[in-house]
Amino acid sequence: MKNNDSKSILLFLLFAFISNLFYVASQRVEHLELPLALVTFAVFILFIVLVLKLNLRPIVITLATILALTDINSIFYLSLPDVYTIGFTIGILVFLSFFFKKEKDSILAAIGFCMMNLLIHIEFFIQWEWIYLFVLHSILFIIASRYQFTITKRIYLGLFSVTFFLLVIGMMTDHNYLAVLGLILYYAVLILIYFFIRKQKQHRTYSTH
Repeated sequence: MKNNDSKSILLFLLFAFISNLFYVASQRVEHLELPLALVTFAVFILFIVLVLKLNLRPIVITLATILALTDINSIFYLSLPDVYTIGFTIGILVFLSFFFKKEKDSILAAIGFCMMNLLIHIEFFIQWEWIYLFVLHSILFIIASRYQFTITKRIYLGLFSVTFFLLVIGMMTDHNYLAVLGLILYYAVLILIYFFIRKQKQHRTYSTH
């Protein structure tokens, strides 16, 4: 297990170094944004295939997705329209979907980050992006709780909580108390759903013994 952890960390650090190198190159050399983004995408694909083939720690899939999205966003930032970022994000999303059955937990978490990236770049969602993100985080948290996906559950519980508090603070600042009440009710319903799922799992555990 320790050897596996070491390989996972080393391979991820290598991917991070190469991906960051392409981002730095995009800032130094003009008109190479698209080729460098394509190479970053290709290296990301190679990294995921290696992780799955070598049975390395699945969490690095999620981390690599976050890094790849961040670097691609940075490469295109202020240089090319958002449609390029959206296109590459969809490409990563589709690619991850093909391997979903092999590593459901970490890939679901990674897909969640792709969806978040789409929400903050598609103009239609921008006005209410925090609400959409809040709903997305809550849905992923419930799915992870239902299917016992530890990585996804921990990540999106944290993101859901942060988004909730930021929304409440923002709405309180705008004196939108009705919206705050709606958020609290939504939060309460979500907690009830979570405890219902947990109770069901406990009941199944007791019934099998």
